[in-house]
Amino acid sequence: MTQTSVHASAPGKLYIAGEYAVVHPGHAALLIAVDRYVHVTLTPTGTEVGTLRSDASDPTKPDEAPVRWEASADPTAAARFHTDETGFHKYVAAAVLTVERWRAEKHLPTSGYDIDISSHLDDATSGAKFGLGSSAAVTVATVAAAARHHGLQLTREQIYRLAAIATVRVTTKTSGGDVAASALGGWVEYHSPDRTWLEDRAWGASSRTTTISDLLTGEWPGLSLRRISPAAPGIQLSVGWTGTPADTTELVGHVVKKTALPDDLLQRSDAAVDNLVEALTSDNGGREAGPDGRATSATGNAVVQARQVLGEIATQRGVAIETPALRTLITTALDEGWWAKSSGAGGGDCGIALTTPGVDAHALHEQWMAAGIRPLNLHVSPTGADTAPDDTPTEGDGK
Repeated sequence: MTQTSVHASAPGKLYIAGEYAVVHPGHAALLIAVDRYVHVTLTPTGTEVGTLRSDASDPTKPDEAPVRWEASADPTAAARFHTDETGFHKYVAAAVLTVERWRAEKHLPTSGYDIDISSHLDDATSGAKFGLGSSAAVTVATVAAAARHHGLQLTREQIYRLAAIATVRVTTKTSGGDVAASALGGWVEYHSPDRTWLEDRAWGASSRTTTISDLLTGEWPGLSLRRISPAAPGIQLSVGWTGTPADTTELVGHVVKKTALPDDLLQRSDAAVDNLVEALTSDNGGREAGPDGRATSATGNAVVQARQVLGEIATQRGVAIETPALRTLITTALDEGWWAKSSGAGGGDCGIALTTPGVDAHALHEQWMAAGIRPLNLHVSPTGADTAPDDTPTEGDGK
């Protein structure tokens, strides 16, 4: 346990493909971590009591005012927050409770700390949300900081697991893909675990006989995650923001609230992710000569495939994944020779455009701005949560 302040950060994320299928356990998505971060600083108080604060919170609002919490040696109540855990508090509280429960299971001493959160995922001027996964990033960063405070060394996959355990305490509806991207960094191929199973083992009836250590080392049904490394010369990314925040929870809930997506759509979504991963990691970056001698791209074909699946999901479930603004973003990019689609749940937020390296993005960005689309200065973050050296399997590791 350290007696000095500790700091951790975690990047935001964007979905590249597989957004809705990955909500179903065992199905795939491809994401990237982006170079905007949430920062968490823990400062020991010398007591068992601490305070939670955020630079984005409004202390005049009951669900955003600073919150006191207390550490305990009892694994069944290792941390208690003096709040109903609404707003941003609920994810931070769940992350602290998860790590403190693990600390209590390991019979480490209790130690309170102040928690200060600073986020750079949203617009610095207006506070508008870009849909970069702030809840996941703050959960990941809090887990990393709290573990470091107690001297607990974690791999990036273990950070993901602790953050996923914390997340299912709040909701089992999210796939956890954003958590994986924030924890691992880079390009992440992800298959979601069964969150109902996980919630039962971590917080439900089965938690009486399951420890956090068990969940850190045991197999999770459906779970697979790894970083991939796009082959040289890589891929070029542009991100545009529509100016309209999306309600991801509402959109995803509407799509999957009654029945699971049909198997054929799930399989085609998984195939698009597989094809995209294969194209990105192939020796020629997925580029090949077409029948007319012009260059074509397996990467582009996979992006088109992923967009088509999203379109069929939208039609079948009666939701607007591609809003008029997103459609404008996409068609403008296509006209400029890029491959493009919505990112995440759709209904607003961001769209992405991909092309081969060396293409001048200025023309695309000018066209976007003329159409009311704001280009975002985002790049792939090479790192995830800044903690112990990364030993998560990566393409080419043979794991």
